[in-house]
Amino acid sequence: MPQRGAKNDAADAAAICEAVSRPNMRFVPIKSAENQGFLMLHRARGLLVRQRTMTACAIRAHFAEFGIIVVQRMDGLVDLLDDEDLTLPAHARIALALLVNQLRELDRQVEAIERELARIQSANPMAKLLSSIPGIGPITATALARANAS
Repeated sequence: MPQRGAKNDAADAAAICEAVSRPNMRFVPIKSAENQGFLMLHRARGLLVRQRTMTACAIRAHFAEFGIIVVQRMDGLVDLLDDEDLTLPAHARIALALLVNQLRELDRQVEAIERELARIQSANPMAKLLSSIPGIGPITATALARANAS
């Protein structure tokens, strides 16, 4: 018997054997390829949203280094570099322009996934019903509808 607490293949195999032999063990059903792809769409959106937030925070921080305070809204960030009265060193403008372009691209990618989720929501009766509840939009409705589907 492998040592308890040690994280290795032998300990993992022993734990799996023990778990399978228990009578009240519940198993997770295998996901279909379609369901797995759908979940991947939600995970990709989550990753892109996190990256968008990180990029926006980086842009705000870089502006703050020059004493420029930027509002929390994303659209304010994108439009700020177009201001001709803004005095920034050339290298800072280049770096910020790259980050703003990245922010725009992340916005475009998130919107593309959200359009696909809205399309899925409109085609799925359960998601349609769920989205009729105030506060539940296409993203939550599709996630809940898929989570409850077998």
